[in-house]
Amino acid sequence: AARRLRPVCTVTYDRVAYLGKDQGNPIRLTFDRRAFGRRVNEPLIQMVTQGKPVINDDVIVEFKFLGTMPVLFKDVIEELKLIPRSGSKYRRCADAIQLPVAGNIVHG
Repeated sequence: AARRLRPVCTVTYDRVAYLGKDQGNPIRLTFDRRAFGRRVNEPLIQMVTQGKPVINDDVIVEFKFLGTMPVLFKDVIEELKLIPRSGSKYRRCADAIQLPVAGNIVHG
């Protein structure tokens, strides 16, 4: 409230998550597909079934682990020929729905 933050968009996507352990530490692997986004003006707790595609045919893969990357994840990256890059579903949604963005401030 002090910063006057408010919802400007919502993103819904299909996620498949795998959980496990590597040398006693928790690990998690997620695949996000079929993301859609749209503008909102109030908190929205429901799936977006119609909206702008956010990730098109891409799949966002996230590796979560403590310490150094587990060999299992290195093998997955090599086997699937994954190319590491940064990504934000929010930023992709903002671009897809053409939210006016100035620096880190979204105007809508």
